[in-house]
Amino acid sequence: MQISGHQGRMIVLDLDADAFPIWPSTQSFYGQPFIWCMLHNYGGVQGLYGRISHINKDPMEARNASGSTMIGVGLTMEGINQNEVMYELMNEMSWRTQPVAIDEWMANFTGRRYGDSNDDAHLTYQILGKKVLDHPTTWANQGRYIVTRRPHFNYPEPMWYDPKDVFESFSHLLRAATVLAKTDMLLYDIVDLSRQSLQIVFHSTYERFQAAFEQANVTSVGKLGDRLLKILDDMDLILSTNKQFSLNDWVKSARSWAQTPAELAQYEENALNQLTIWGPDGQELDYATKQWSGMVSRYYRPRWKLFIKRVMDSLESTKPFDQQAFDKEVFEKIERPFTHQRLKDTFSSKFDSTGKDGNALATAKRLFEKYNSFRDVTVERTTLTDLQQSCGARLCN
Repeated sequence: MQISGHQGRMIVLDLDADAFPIWPSTQSFYGQPFIWCMLHNYGGVQGLYGRISHINKDPMEARNASGSTMIGVGLTMEGINQNEVMYELMNEMSWRTQPVAIDEWMANFTGRRYGDSNDDAHLTYQILGKKVLDHPTTWANQGRYIVTRRPHFNYPEPMWYDPKDVFESFSHLLRAATVLAKTDMLLYDIVDLSRQSLQIVFHSTYERFQAAFEQANVTSVGKLGDRLLKILDDMDLILSTNKQFSLNDWVKSARSWAQTPAELAQYEENALNQLTIWGPDGQELDYATKQWSGMVSRYYRPRWKLFIKRVMDSLESTKPFDQQAFDKEVFEKIERPFTHQRLKDTFSSKFDSTGKDGNALATAKRLFEKYNSFRDVTVERTTLTDLQQSCGARLCN
């Protein structure tokens, strides 16, 4: 199909080309110039995720395709404060003509990131790049992990990587931290890998909690429920050591734009609403979840505490667990009220930590020792075939 006389009068963004490229099925947008874009992140959610092998070769394939009208590459993400390696590699695609050697590129990346060359630091990102940041297909729910979703049973949460790879990369980073300068980037990554590791621990414990519930084992449900809450406490603790993972900073930034008391209240409410229910009635519940200190302790933990209580109630009364009743209760008691609270005077000083005082590293080491046994956990993992069958053609390619 050609539209004579109109070529070049627009530039098309192939908005999500790393996952759902449109240019191949439209003959390079029927001759119109287009930009190959990586979307990668919806809502600024957190969690180690990427498709490194795709962004390392797909832009070149699009550029070199017969009749290609590609004129550049772009980023269309909804958040950039996570997985920086993905954005750095993607931006290099503007001038590269051949895919990079990932191991070598990762070694150079860590040298730039930490200001020094270190074998353990290199291994950290080589493991992440090959195993964790290279999803084999498209996962539409990336970033929406059990820990930050409204509690529920039977969540189909695919984990495409082996948990051992996260724990192994974490152990290498902690070793690197004993010799590298404690830069902002190093401390950030220590907290980020701590967060990812605890997310895995929570996932595994949740699966055991669900199994105990299905077996009507009241004792195990109670113990595992307590363990879930303690994991959330530890997650909030490590997140509180770095201001990049602080709800307090988010709220303070929103408040700083206000000119009147009415605006101050509105901006703070909007800031909290976006992270949680996104609308007066939960229209986009948990769309822009954040694993931040303050969010974990003041929002996710109360939801899980209520869920565990209601699950225990159902077992002790031998009545079926009523998910609909819980959804209504948690919305009225926790989710909606959270967006209406004012946080300025309620956060403790720990949420203002700069992350430069060594607390992040010391806390991460302690938590790694506490949870290291979880590197051998068996969690529900989803294969490439499973993903393709469950997502459908629109979500997987």
